[in-house]
This record gives sequence, structure tokens and C-alpha cells, in this order.
Amino acid sequence: MAVADRTYQASDLAGTGRREFLAQARSGEARLRDTDGTSLLMVREADYRALAALRDWILAYLVLENALARPDHQRVAADLGVLAWAAVFDNDDVGEFRRELGDALIRAAAARDVAVVIRVVEDWHRTARALSDPASRAVLTGELRDEDFVEAGPPSTVVEEEEPADDGEHAANPHQG
Repeated sequence: MAVADRTYQASDLAGTGRREFLAQARSGEARLRDTDGTSLLMVREADYRALAALRDWILAYLVLENALARPDHQRVAADLGVLAWAAVFDNDDVGEFRRELGDALIRAAAARDVAVVIRVVEDWHRTARALSDPASRAVLTGELRDEDFVEAGPPSTVVEEEEPADDGEHAANPHQG
């Protein structure tokens, strides 16, 4: 993203400076000093929204980091902030989530695209929802034992049952009109 090298004045926008100002904003950013001395920065909306979303996810990550700094027996779901749903994970899993989220944040910041963060969070959230259901949790976290497996035999042939005797009202072949 190109950094603004010129500060425009409000009066510059009345003439040809407006085209230059907009061109500079499209290529990265354009700076404007308002009549009261306030410096304003114009950037593409997509860039602004990506940076704002990235800021929010970084804050969520820092809250998670802060929660994980405490012993797990002192931690409650509320300590995780917007990521409170992650409380269903054991320490190893929440640590893996933290690592994946941190990596996604770095990639998102580099690309100014928060989509990678959203994918990671959605995937982990989906897993947390599955673990919240006791039956699903038992299946997902249960240990497999040798007796859980059985020898598979050869595929059996399908035995077709005979059709009941036709009483004359129905066609012999059910697929005929």
C-alpha cells in the first residue's frame, strides 16, 4: 500500500487536486488536513474493513493468550471473551487453536485479508459445537480398542423377496404404468 507523501488541504479538493487526491487514495492512502487542523486519511473501504476486522481478531487472540497464561483450573469460559466456545477443548487442543489462530493472523495481516482467520475460527467453532454434544464428544474423543473392530466377511448377495400374489388389480411389474 502506497503511503501518502503529500498532505492535501481542503481547498485543494475544489480544483484539479481532487483527481490527484482520489488517485492517491485508490493507490493506497491520501492524507487531508481539515480546516481545523485535523489530519484525515482516506483509504479504500475494503482495506479499512480488513484492518478493522483484523484489529478485532487480534484483540480476541490477546484475550485468549491472557486466559491461557492462567492455570487451567482458574480459567472460566468468560475469560476467553468472544472465543468462550473454545472452553470445551482440553489444554492441548486450545493450545493448537491458539497456534493456528496466531498463524492465521500473521498471514491475514500480510495479505490484508481476514478470510483466513475466519476460516480457522469457523473450523474450530464447528469442532467445539460437536464436542459440546455428549454423544458426539464420546465418538470424537473415545479411545478405540481391539474389540471395537470386527473382521469383515465377503459381501453377501442380495436376496430378493418374492412378490405377493397379484390379485389382478396391480400390474405384475411395479414399474409398468
